[in-house]
Amino acid sequence: MKVFQGRQGDVLITRISAPKTNIRKKVEFKGNKLILAYGETTGHHHALVVAEPEQKEKNELPQLWELEDDKYYLTIPKEIELEHITEDLQPTGDHDKFLLPQGDYEVIIQRNLNLQGEIKRVVD
Repeated sequence: MKVFQGRQGDVLITRISAPKTNIRKKVEFKGNKLILAYGETTGHHHALVVAEPEQKEKNELPQLWELEDDKYYLTIPKEIELEHITEDLQPTGDHDKFLLPQGDYEVIIQRNLNLQGEIKRVVD
């Protein structure tokens, strides 16, 4: 397996060799977007965009499952770009898009330790 790791802002994606088993729930498409992370203050998304996902077979679509502690399991059946976009699919210009090759990935949303000793998800 070829090593792959990529970061887009507060989203870290690492290729893994085996599927995760501690799945909580499946993350559904929002229209034609599979959103890995929301920009809570700016309204942007870190997302995989698929043209007409309702017309594709399930095994052709990327799948995302929530794990715990702001971690997710992502499976990519066919290479796809991770995009940083607005609600209406316009690029934000804040982050470059990058290609995710076919495979299984762990997605981690960055967290910070604050002065009170609490671990909180990064809000951007």
